[in-house]
Amino acid sequence: MRVGTGWCEQEGVLAAAVLVSAFWLRRRQPAIRCTLGGPFTDQEKDDFLEQAFEFIASFFEGSLAELEERTRGISTKFRRIEANHFTAAIYHNGAAKSQCKIWLAARDRFTGNIHYSSDPSTRDNSYNESMNPPVRPSMNQ
Repeated sequence: MRVGTGWCEQEGVLAAAVLVSAFWLRRRQPAIRCTLGGPFTDQEKDDFLEQAFEFIASFFEGSLAELEERTRGISTKFRRIEANHFTAAIYHNGAAKSQCKIWLAARDRFTGNIHYSSDPSTRDNSYNESMNPPVRPSMNQ
C-alpha cells in the first residue's frame, strides 16, 4: 500500500464503487420483480445517500485501523466530526502524509451529494470529487 498524497483518493474511489454495488444488491426486492420504472423517488435517493455515507465511513475507519496494524511507523486518525462529516489522516513516523474530509451534503440537482476533499480544513463549498445517487435506466435509452 502506497503511503502518500493519493492514498485517500484511491481508497475513496474504491469505496464508492463497492458501496454502490453493495447497496443495490441489498435492496431486498424479489428477483422476479424486474421493472424499468420511473426515476428513483426522493426518499430512495436520500436512503441511498445515507447508507452509502455510513458504508464509506465504516470502510475508512476499518481501512485506517488495518493499515496502522499492518505497517510499522504508520499511525492513523479517523475522526467523526458529526453525523454527516468525518476526516481521515495517515501519519508516517509522526509526520502527516495524507488527510481528507468526506461529508454528506444536502441533495440538489447541481452537485453530487457525498463529497471528498483532500483538505480536511476546507469549507463544505469546496471539494475535489463528489458522488451522485444512481439513475434508474429507462426504456427510452
